[in-house]
Amino acid sequence: MTGRQAMNLLVDQIKTVVPPTVKVGIGWPPETTLHNLAQNKGQLINVYDRSHATNVTRWAPFVVNQEIVQTQLVSTLSGNTIPPLGSATLTLTGTIQADDAVALVAKWVITKEVGVVVIATGTVVTLNDLAAALAAAINADAELSQVMTASSLANLVTLTSTINDHTIVLATRTANQGVQDWEVRRIQRHMQIMGWAATPDLRDQLCDPITTLFSKLSANFGLQDPNTMQWSRVIYQGDIYVDDPVLQDLYRKDMFVDVEYGETYRDFVYPVLVAECTKGLLA
Repeated sequence: MTGRQAMNLLVDQIKTVVPPTVKVGIGWPPETTLHNLAQNKGQLINVYDRSHATNVTRWAPFVVNQEIVQTQLVSTLSGNTIPPLGSATLTLTGTIQADDAVALVAKWVITKEVGVVVIATGTVVTLNDLAAALAAAINADAELSQVMTASSLANLVTLTSTINDHTIVLATRTANQGVQDWEVRRIQRHMQIMGWAATPDLRDQLCDPITTLFSKLSANFGLQDPNTMQWSRVIYQGDIYVDDPVLQDLYRKDMFVDVEYGETYRDFVYPVLVAECTKGLLA
């Protein structure tokens, strides 16, 4: 969330307790607007960012939202091991879509596990393309190419061991791209809500429901963004009356609110990267 988004949330809440004829805006109102307000005995609410914020982070970054695109791509091994100088096959089936990925992970000593990942993008658009790209990635890998070779035929990849002293343990996985939203810090931003009216009575009629609103929001923790479903804490700090007219026949009430919200970072991830070889198969 940003400071602007926090102000928009406040504006949306204020609109629920004031008449629809009352304008609710962001920023300091122009003088012409205030003049017209005084002449027409109108009412106005504006939300003003006081340009002061405090870092109030109290915990380590954490995931607040995760979305994973489901894949219909399937990779199947003929066996989960390759004997010394032996071979195994990997077959790709299913329906391929953009950003699908396939991973092959190999382990030939207990402490060594190496993998490659190929993504369906650019010119890699069919199962055959993906099989060929996977074989090429295995042969190009500095470590895998020391223990095996790979070749492709249609949607089939043949893996052949080139070592005679170790069994190679295999694992494969498919997935599509996903996203993780991380909350990396929390910000407490200071806002000022100003109610303008031509008379003190009109000002009170306008601002009293807003004062009650923010008191309730403060007691009930705060606001939930309908788009991200993340919560922002609202802290009602108090208010003051400005009885000396800023302009002739115009009165104001200032309400001070702190909004604490999380700033997030979006990370693009592939669950395919966590493929792990079966344990216990190595001597």
